Amino acid sequence: MTTYTYSDELFSDFHKDAYGFRPAKDDNFYTSTPERKQVIWNLVAEQYEFKQNEEKQEEARCVANFQDYINRMIDNGAGDEPTAYRWIVEGENFQNEMDVEHYVWNQGILFTDYGKQIHRILSNILERRNTTTMKPVLPGYEAKMPNF
Repeated sequence: MTTYTYSDELFSDFHKDAYGFRPAKDDNFYTSTPERKQVIWNLVAEQYEFKQNEEKQEEARCVANFQDYINRMIDNGAGDEPTAYRWIVEGENFQNEMDVEHYVWNQGILFTDYGKQIHRILSNILERRNTTTMKPVLPGYEAKMPNF
């Protein structure tokens, strides 16, 4: 007796993960024999593994690019990482944590361990900035940002 590893219920999701789109409703998989379904499933699995490897390589490239960016900021006057991170918060003019998340996502690193760490660092700087910023006392009075 042959053991099959495919799943009729998961095929559409698996296909989307591998190729970026769902299969057509009349895809051969749905009308194939169990043996042919297993062959199709295995091909989708190979594509899925290939795509996962590509994504890991892209994440590694994005992390390296961001680290290079931080190092250039340090070389260009920031002096150290904490200052470089403060410069990012000030330069990007983040208003809330979602702005920080969007920035880290745009760098291509949000879902990496490094990106999560950067998100926390930048969010903490933003929170400190927002809690120490002076509020206007009189109409027309501009609150000044404290120097970090």
